[in-house]
Amino acid sequence: MAKTRRLMQLLTLVTIQAVANVAHAGACCGGGSSVANVILGDEKYLFGADFESKQIEQDVSAKGVWRSRSEAERQETLKLHFTTLVSDRLQMGFSPSLSRKARFGDADTHLGDLNLLLAYEALPDWDYHPIRPRGTVYLNTTLPTGRSVYQSESAGFLDASGKGYATLGLGTIFNKRIANWTAIASGEIHHGLPRFAILPSWGYTLNASLSFDLTNWVRGLSLNTGVSHTYQNSFHLEQNQALETIQSLQVTTPSIGLSVLGLFDPSNSDDPLVIQLAYADQSLIGAPLNTPLGKSLTLGIRKQILR
Repeated sequence: MAKTRRLMQLLTLVTIQAVANVAHAGACCGGGSSVANVILGDEKYLFGADFESKQIEQDVSAKGVWRSRSEAERQETLKLHFTTLVSDRLQMGFSPSLSRKARFGDADTHLGDLNLLLAYEALPDWDYHPIRPRGTVYLNTTLPTGRSVYQSESAGFLDASGKGYATLGLGTIFNKRIANWTAIASGEIHHGLPRFAILPSWGYTLNASLSFDLTNWVRGLSLNTGVSHTYQNSFHLEQNQALETIQSLQVTTPSIGLSVLGLFDPSNSDDPLVIQLAYADQSLIGAPLNTPLGKSLTLGIRKQILR
């Protein structure tokens, strides 16, 4: 019984690592969690919410062997975003989350980890250059407000909603709009801080997205495509005064979606509401390792207030 629980604990920990590091699209399709709450334009405030429904049906081992689950796991996550300018080029924000997991007829809902953001527009676009992108660097901190597998009180670890340790990430974002096209590229490297029996390591996330404005056909409509690649280096767990190694994780997530600007704002406001719908499938491309694979649908809402 103890061995079975230990195995489930390790599988749950790996699943949470994957879900936390492969946070899906926010402000653009394929963007990571940090990109979702960064102000990339001329706004002063950003308020947003993302609701993601994800179904996990397969797992990939550390050797790349695919296995189908006997019963799929459903994960639903609500993430809120609040970001404000502190000065002309400095911004800060935070993103709390709520997570619900269901498997084998049982379900549990708990608070997830909290993301803190500090970003600086290092490469401004004051002269609206026709080619040069706008560049933003950011510091992303994750606080372990969610319950970890080592704090779990559920037999199936359904109440484990966080990684269990804090992380510090440093990243950069480049974005550019040319005619009807908008491109965004970002990269982040992060490292975890030891907590409980977890001795985390480093990892990185790369994102790229491309959007096409369809306003000539439908007012305010855009088509969004993106891809995100995440790698998490192997880390260790302390167990009975011995170290247990969790092998490295990697997964690539392509996505496609639509966004509508000003759908519920017929008055042509300068600060319209943006509604986004995106679909992602982690089993389509790449060479995943040591990770669960899921398909997700994300509904996002953004309210940006201009300076």
